[in-house]
Amino acid sequence: MKATDDGSVLFQRAAIYEALGKTAEAIAAYKEALSFDRSLSTRLALARLYSQQKDTKAAVAELQEAEKVVYSDISSQVQIAELYRQAGRKDLAAAANKKVQEMLKRQAEMSQGGAAGANIPLPAAAPDKPKAGG
Repeated sequence: MKATDDGSVLFQRAAIYEALGKTAEAIAAYKEALSFDRSLSTRLALARLYSQQKDTKAAVAELQEAEKVVYSDISSQVQIAELYRQAGRKDLAAAANKKVQEMLKRQAEMSQGGAAGANIPLPAAAPDKPKAGG
């Protein structure tokens, strides 16, 4: 690796190894990419490969790290739930699915009522004070 290489280059290299079926090399490159960028994509890719290798402990560890950076990305949370299920951790899959439901609920609430506090009326101007702009 050259000193100018960064996480995205390593991630791309890992993805190529993965596409070529070189799982050990892909895992090594994804792990190296994490030293530059602890991205959700890299964590999910590692979890997927560990799950395919039947390394449940490593897969779950990557998924738990991935969950720390998922805030409102519903599709990534769904992916995490599925990978937990594939790793045989139905308990963690259920918890991840619960988070998906909570995210969907928050999203629906925000789309119905706008941002929190948006429907709170502003106080009326006192009659003896001029209104703004006038």
